[in-house]
Amino acid sequence: MLKLNRIVDYGILVMTEIARRNACVSTTELAATYGVSSTIVAKVLKRLARAGLVTSERGSRGGYRLARPAGEVTLRAIVTALEGPISLTFCSSGTSSGRCRTRPFCVATDAMRRLNHLVNGAFEAVSLEDLLHAPAHSELVAEGAAP
Repeated sequence: MLKLNRIVDYGILVMTEIARRNACVSTTELAATYGVSSTIVAKVLKRLARAGLVTSERGSRGGYRLARPAGEVTLRAIVTALEGPISLTFCSSGTSSGRCRTRPFCVATDAMRRLNHLVNGAFEAVSLEDLLHAPAHSELVAEGAAP
């Protein structure tokens, strides 16, 4: 199964909450909102800050805020900040030339690179702004669109 790590789930939740509030939000507030430990939230925020997606403010009213508008922050940027570049296979990122011993015989390399490009494009196409305006899960269930 191909799936994102839990740290990415938390990163998306944290980023959307900061974007929703459009204000400086403390680690403690974010942790309480989602029932996640402050340690994990702090780890996520540290990585997001290192990637330039959030900025921190010190003081009694300190916390984190988006470093740029929600419409300019993509899911790809969040995933990359927390997990590194999105790559479906070792060779699909295009940076593994010379390291893969099966490359000369592999018939899937080009297809995997195309798929990797499409997946990266899909993550790039969704912004925090898009997430903020997406229908809530309860609305989708009520309409019969998704369980």
